[in-house]
Amino acid sequence: IDREGRLLSGENVSQAISSIRTETHDAVNQFGLNCCPVEGIEPALRRTDGVQCTALYPNASSHPQKELQGRARKGEVIGVRDPIGVASYLHYLAQTYRVKIIGGCCGFGFADVGEIARAVREGRSQRELPLSDFRQGAK
Repeated sequence: IDREGRLLSGENVSQAISSIRTETHDAVNQFGLNCCPVEGIEPALRRTDGVQCTALYPNASSHPQKELQGRARKGEVIGVRDPIGVASYLHYLAQTYRVKIIGGCCGFGFADVGEIARAVREGRSQRELPLSDFRQGAK
């Protein structure tokens, strides 16, 4: 998904889920968001028309996917800028949208995933978006 919560093809998550269910004759009943900017997750979740997403795995960076792929080919990986904020925000999303699995995709390290586990164990949650490399005022 992009930063506004739409699939890169332009559809919203609800349209994609509907298409998947139609094509698989409802054989798929769990969905997740993976390899996406953290800013796009909540807008995407709001557009699921009641379908629960089971897993959330955002990228560490919020830059466009094509740019990240180009950087990765050069050996550049952008890490998480605000590990505590990202962890607390993912915990908030998990609680709010009944998500069972939260983690990280491209650019997340072991310590970042550990911070997510600590946020869940400690009940640390924040509704505000964490700082990212794309947002104004990012660290």
